[in-house]
Amino acid sequence: MIALPSTGKEGLPNVLLEALAMEKPCVATNKYGMPEVVVDGKTGYVFPSGDVDALADAIVKIGGVSKEEQVTIPPSPPPRRSQVRLRLLVGAHAPPSP
Repeated sequence: MIALPSTGKEGLPNVLLEALAMEKPCVATNKYGMPEVVVDGKTGYVFPSGDVDALADAIVKIGGVSKEEQVTIPPSPPPRRSQVRLRLLVGAHAPPSP
């Protein structure tokens, strides 16, 4: 399964076409040509951009998880300033990917 919760204006992503070619179910936003490729309820599901609950519901449908099996995860507390600074520093000095 591939989930593509796109919020930008990148057009139709190739990864979506590749996943469908491999017969993998896809979850994608209903923007930027994705609804023309993902047949809702057949090759995957489309959901409104920014709707986190609809994204979660689509993933659950594909995973075959019943309502009883679902677990509600409490929201994480916001990161402390020191954690954010560390992430920025590590990201800025990380070696380039090969």
